[in-house]
Amino acid sequence: MTKDQILRQLREIAADEGGDVSFRRFVALSGLKEKQIVGAHWPTWNDAKREAGLATAAFVRPRLAEESVIPAFAALLA
Repeated sequence: MTKDQILRQLREIAADEGGDVSFRRFVALSGLKEKQIVGAHWPTWNDAKREAGLATAAFVRPRLAEESVIPAFAALLA
């Protein structure tokens, strides 16, 4: 299945599911295998959803800046 066909199917299933669909639900409903989606066309499920124009999961905890983490981690090791 081509990337465009998967995107079209993703949009259709998401619409049928109320506007969003989880990866597991999409795999179950589409009949595709996980390897046909993530890894083959997109590095992550969120990348596929983003390209399809769907909302993606937002992370609750913001990422910490490396500049603040590295000294704290080094202090733990000392």
